[in-house]
Amino acid sequence: MINLKQNRSLWSDANSSLSPSENLKNYIVWAKSLSIFNDSEHQGKKGWDANKWSWKIPSQKTVSMTFGFTNKSHEIINYFNAPFMEYAKAYVKDYMTVQKRTNIQKVMAAFKEIHNALETNYSANPACILYLDQSTQELIATRIKANEKSNSWKKQVSNQIFAIYRHLVSNHLVPNLDITKKNPFQLQNSHSKTGKERKEWEEERCPTNYEMLAFAECFATAINKNELWVTSVCALLCHAPSRNIETRSLDITALQEEDDGSYYLQWWGAKGFGAKREPVLKYMQPVVQEAYDRLINLSEPARKMAKWAHDHPNKFYRHEACSTPENFGDDEPLNPVQLAHAVGLCDYYLVKSKKDGSYYKKPKTWSRFPQKYVKKLLADNDRKITYNILGKYFYEKYSAIGWKIPQTDRPIWESLLLTRDRETDVDDASPVPFSWVLPPTNMLNYALGKERNHGNGKLRKSMFEERGILNEDGRKIKLTTHQFRVWLNTHAQRAGVSDYDIALWSGRASPEQNKAYDLRSESELQNGSFELANPNYFERPSNVELAKINIPIEAKSVDVDMPGVVEKMELGLCAKDYAQGPCFKCGECITCTEYICVKGFPKTLENLKSDANDIIYQLKKAKKHLNHIEFGKDRTMTNLGWKLAHYLTFIKILEDENTPEGALIRIPASHDPSPIRRELIAQGLIVEEYPEDKNKGFNDMDENLLTEMLNLELS
Repeated sequence: MINLKQNRSLWSDANSSLSPSENLKNYIVWAKSLSIFNDSEHQGKKGWDANKWSWKIPSQKTVSMTFGFTNKSHEIINYFNAPFMEYAKAYVKDYMTVQKRTNIQKVMAAFKEIHNALETNYSANPACILYLDQSTQELIATRIKANEKSNSWKKQVSNQIFAIYRHLVSNHLVPNLDITKKNPFQLQNSHSKTGKERKEWEEERCPTNYEMLAFAECFATAINKNELWVTSVCALLCHAPSRNIETRSLDITALQEEDDGSYYLQWWGAKGFGAKREPVLKYMQPVVQEAYDRLINLSEPARKMAKWAHDHPNKFYRHEACSTPENFGDDEPLNPVQLAHAVGLCDYYLVKSKKDGSYYKKPKTWSRFPQKYVKKLLADNDRKITYNILGKYFYEKYSAIGWKIPQTDRPIWESLLLTRDRETDVDDASPVPFSWVLPPTNMLNYALGKERNHGNGKLRKSMFEERGILNEDGRKIKLTTHQFRVWLNTHAQRAGVSDYDIALWSGRASPEQNKAYDLRSESELQNGSFELANPNYFERPSNVELAKINIPIEAKSVDVDMPGVVEKMELGLCAKDYAQGPCFKCGECITCTEYICVKGFPKTLENLKSDANDIIYQLKKAKKHLNHIEFGKDRTMTNLGWKLAHYLTFIKILEDENTPEGALIRIPASHDPSPIRRELIAQGLIVEEYPEDKNKGFNDMDENLLTEMLNLELS
């Protein structure tokens, strides 16, 4: 069923009793009142009247959208027809007010497709959104299907078109549109492809081990700031399958060390996942630490500038490169040489001495500065530029990213990824001394092989090309930041990690989404099928074999009298019947009678030992801080000892050679009586035999046994 509320609209005055044209008129009037894009200027027109709107994204790059058609050089060919353009502008203002995005290309592509179809079907009249009908919808779908662009482009543009359809229907603008159909251009995962198509898709999505080793070589040999920054950020993405946008929330305290010497990174998961902690695997600790230290050092100058600017708004920071004398006034005009030193343009306009590194050739006139902002400052200030003018300009420009790290409450001057403008550029250019920016994602992709022109027709080299590293087939290596995520997910699938754990590790809303990142080969996927089809099985496959290939396990097969299947957990199976009530154990599965440990399950013994080591660590700390005088202080010791005893018992049974594979291991019912059982015992209807030391506290525990437990280190 279509949810008409998914229309990305803030407008709430749509009225079914009004005609579509009246609703459209009201919608446009309302949209004009929104303040977004009111400052945009184009060809002498401003705000709503301008046919090209621009805004700055967090990286300080200016992006724009044109309400019309452009060629490959982004030159405007013609604009939308006036009736259609009015709705397009209103929709964009509404859409971008809901959430201001950095990329709106697919929305504009959707409007272009709709505009062209309307012009074809209603050529006698100017294109108007109110003319949209089912025949025009069919024409749009046919043209998108015939388009030579990728299926990904078709899917994304079609999603935007369907969003516009829902908006038109739900707001009574074109109420008779057909919105029951689904987007036909859905992306396929690798398992729905075969042969050559599948192989090409896998090569595009998932990097090979050779390519990952090539990246490791770049990380180890990085020298310039661009490569140091790029490889360090990508190394953090290799530590956990995270999205690049999530790295922007990292701060200088992100890497934390536990008491046991292990590390974790504090992330902010995208797509509503929120704050999370990613443990750092032991073999990745040196790499993550090195990447973290590099980013700390690279971000230090920018963090210093951001903090100073925050404390001194609209003032210019007099840095070491400034060539003016100490008593030079903030309102005194700068000459071209002084300006070049102040804004970090010496490499462009002054010649550096080979002897002492000083700059000796002076720019003669302001004409040597082609930068647009220099020309604008000169034009707006009577051909004079002062430190005060520069201070106000740079403060407004760089503070636009905000004073908080994205998704957090930490100040921007604590950002781990902050750099000065141009500091991490591919060309290793001199940075703008008084600046602070969060570099865009494409800076990573350009270094990883994405093609980008210098501006003189030459292509910039990737860090692989700089080292002469080619792919195994002799072609250039081209990676993207997202491919590290795919590679980690695929290898996690190969290692037998459960779908739930992979989804949690990757910050996904559902394990179902893992399919798009599972690029195991056909033979790997068929391996589980071959095991199930093995003729040696005279009956159903064993629970151990089913667990190895993540097949659900029937409850009756583990002696649980309930319909359906049991839930596979980290340490075994949960036989809780959630139809009867929720779980009250709060994660204390090891002391639950409905928890079943099965010998032979993948990683069960390994996980039990890992958890037991954690309990031993907690038990040691509890014993160290125990105060025998205060009543009740021993309960933590008793509780941890009780849990550890169960862990050690499970481990001992599993390691016993006499325990057959597939054996079901549960704790005794007397260790975890149900409320009903407790009541029956209280009424004397069940006689429960307890060990003599059942009610002993910590002070009564066998000291030798406790010491032995604390000295264990399971591996």
